[in-house]
Amino acid sequence: MFSNTIIIVRTSDSHAIIDEETHERLNFSGNVIIGDHVWVAPSTTIMKGVNIGANTIVGSHTLVTKSIPSNVLCVGMPAKVVKERVSWSRENIIFKGK
Repeated sequence: MFSNTIIIVRTSDSHAIIDEETHERLNFSGNVIIGDHVWVAPSTTIMKGVNIGANTIVGSHTLVTKSIPSNVLCVGMPAKVVKERVSWSRENIIFKGK
């Protein structure tokens, strides 16, 4: 589930970075793989080459630069796992009490 204002999901850098000695390109494209039942919160950026495991929550304003395991909550710039063994529900709870 993608929230609003996802900043970017990126599979490349758009411009080549070249090694001055070898003249070879250093920055190749990389797939982004997002598992089943993943919740990506607002203002998130997901960079090339990462795999986000199933049933994971990516918190608001998170920059994902490395792969994230399944069943975790990750937040931050760069993303860091802050809670393991979690799940989430699509049910809207805004107007519900405890």
